[in-house]
Amino acid sequence: MSFKNLLSGIGVIIAATVGAGIFALPMVFSQAGWATTLIYLAVFSAALIYAHSLYWRARLAEESHLSLLGLLKKEFGRGVGGFAFLVIVGGLILTLLIYLILGSNFLKILFPAGSWGPLIFWLFASMPILFSFSRFTALENLGTIVKAGIILFIFFININPGALFSAPSFVPAKIFLPFGAILFAISGWTAIEPAMNIARGKNFSRGAKWLLTLGTSLSALLCFVFVMGIFSSANFITADTISGLAGWPAPRLLAIIALGLFATWTAYLSISLEVKNSLEKGNGWGETSAAAFVIFAPLVLFWAGLDNLMSVIALTGGIFLSLQYLFIVLLARKKLKLRGFENFTSGFLLLIFLAGAIYEIYYFIVK
Repeated sequence: MSFKNLLSGIGVIIAATVGAGIFALPMVFSQAGWATTLIYLAVFSAALIYAHSLYWRARLAEESHLSLLGLLKKEFGRGVGGFAFLVIVGGLILTLLIYLILGSNFLKILFPAGSWGPLIFWLFASMPILFSFSRFTALENLGTIVKAGIILFIFFININPGALFSAPSFVPAKIFLPFGAILFAISGWTAIEPAMNIARGKNFSRGAKWLLTLGTSLSALLCFVFVMGIFSSANFITADTISGLAGWPAPRLLAIIALGLFATWTAYLSISLEVKNSLEKGNGWGETSAAAFVIFAPLVLFWAGLDNLMSVIALTGGIFLSLQYLFIVLLARKKLKLRGFENFTSGFLLLIFLAGAIYEIYYFIVK
């Protein structure tokens, strides 16, 4: 893999990873404790790097170009495939809903008197699907550079690294709070297939390992730097981060609005294309019906009243993303016939994702 392709692949992974999830992290650090949340961030980074490597290798072992949904249906049958459809497509649609909530919140800062924020962002974000655009690697890489630049600007403009440690280090009652939020903030499995296309390798090479490791690690680092920047300069920490920034000077406020809109838009594009691809290749939908579903489903959910950011993030990360990664690991275990240490490690990952999903189901449905 050339150095140019390595950088391009890393950019695609960061573009698909660093998105709406970062705006929930300051509140999670504040409530669950900075030490607790940092442990989650480190452990999940390592877990997802390995899960992504398993998915990459499983796709290399498959000659067809099926989506994850199509591969699961092929390997495990229609019964599992039907449940996987709900988990993958449902989770990705909820992810689009989160981006829609955040994007509209950013527009409310610019136009506080208007109520057209959700519709404006939805129209803008849906255009690539409406016109059947394909994935823009160059645009995603540009988005990565812009997002990283603005995060660093927010951090350095009023640098006070010690501000984060004014929050409690560990809150026992909130020990499970970071699970869904952290998983949502640094998950990026939808970028694996386009990253593979950039790498153009027929084997899982050293370059591919570096691509996955650096892509996820740098995404986690950017999330942490963003949290430190917010703690250093926000008036107060809120659930969506945005509402605590109203008193910022105009240049800084415009910078984070630009970050928010660009982060949500580029990630919205990536996820939309993944959903459309899953519906077409994995479930036999036509191009028009798949595009219509991707375009209208998030808006319908928003208008139905699912507009509480923290609740939707916890639901999406804790349940849907946990189950998505569980399916990825199960697929890899079957395709690759893992043995020894990898069999043990992948089994341990299954337990983590399954336990997280069960807890979140209990929290949302039973409790």
